[in-house]
Amino acid sequence: MPKHDFLSPKGIANRIKSKGLQKLRWYCQMCQKQCRDENGFKCHNMSESHQRQMAVFGLDPESIIESYSEMFLDTWMEHLRTSHKHSRIAATVCYNEILTDRNHIHMNSTKWYTLTEFVKMLGKEGLCKVEDTPKGWFITYIDRDQLEQISKDKKQKRERAEEDEEIRHEKAILEQAERAAKEARVEETVVKDTELKRGVEASEEEKITFGLAAASATQKGKASADILDAFSSKKGSGGQSSGASAPAPKKVGGNLAAMMKEEEHKKEAKNRKEYWICEGIVVKVLSKDLKSAGLYKKKGVDNGVTKGWRGAVALSGVDNGVIRKLADKFTAEIKMQEGGAVVRVDQAELETVIPVRIRLLPRLCMENVGGKVRVVNGGYRGEIAKLVSVDMDHFCANLCISGGGNDGRTISVAYEDFSKLA
Repeated sequence: MPKHDFLSPKGIANRIKSKGLQKLRWYCQMCQKQCRDENGFKCHNMSESHQRQMAVFGLDPESIIESYSEMFLDTWMEHLRTSHKHSRIAATVCYNEILTDRNHIHMNSTKWYTLTEFVKMLGKEGLCKVEDTPKGWFITYIDRDQLEQISKDKKQKRERAEEDEEIRHEKAILEQAERAAKEARVEETVVKDTELKRGVEASEEEKITFGLAAASATQKGKASADILDAFSSKKGSGGQSSGASAPAPKKVGGNLAAMMKEEEHKKEAKNRKEYWICEGIVVKVLSKDLKSAGLYKKKGVDNGVTKGWRGAVALSGVDNGVIRKLADKFTAEIKMQEGGAVVRVDQAELETVIPVRIRLLPRLCMENVGGKVRVVNGGYRGEIAKLVSVDMDHFCANLCISGGGNDGRTISVAYEDFSKLA
């Protein structure tokens, strides 16, 4: 039967009918031909052109199906990126939008048999966020470009931080080098030796005087002041005995003492904390809530308090307890020495204990000086020491540190900054 003319009514009607979408089952992907009915599709399958295309398909069917699958996937992702980049959409809605293009790659020519199988693949490969709901499958596009940009920004930020850290490290090294050079210049400051002049050139009337007594008196005064000044006085006396004049060693010792004092102040500021309780020390319980249990300020025969003693510190007595463990930085579990009761008390209701007993009669005296204590606050926090003496006028005690880098060093510590060891 001959074809109708292009401008004939029948030809125009046929073009109008084929303009819209037709059924997918009557579409040949290899020939890219859409048939209008089953009879047309059957005739197309028997045509010579279709037979040639099927012969080509039979040579390598897997690669052809794979190529169609990649094209369908690219079309799907491009549509999501352009139309639904920041929205959650049903998979069926997205598929219907793709079908509006009559020249699209049909799913029956890909390796996915159903839309559900294709959607599961998208979620498995991480291309989309997939959700299975009672209303069907929903997908959300994952913007890889944005993720890569975020990762790139994080990497740049990390590199800048590393560069800043290197700059700070180099600056710290330069500061240490300058400080070390400055200290070296101070220590190397000595008086130059002068040549001894004899004969007529020297003045006969000139008198030679020695300042040994004054220097020793100065050294004694500094030694009585504190340990740091005593150390500097020792440096000064060493310089005098070696034959150098007095002013130069005195200057070096003064600088060294100032540096050591500055280090002591830094150590004090660093180790001074709001909390001081720690395991293994003896404390006195002042909790009024424990009155009914008889644990509030219970008096012992050896718990005498001398007039002038600060009230924030207790002497050794039978009403004390040992900290077994810490519930937190400000709360401790205490085992009472009398009765063995275990109580949990806040730091505000505790006070330190000094391992010395004071006897009023027949005369005022202290017993058990030399007990072991632990420094619980201040510059020497955590050090174990031995009690040397107690200064009641200044509310402090002299301790001799035992062990560690400060072994044998004598320090003055306030009552509330040390406590007796269990």
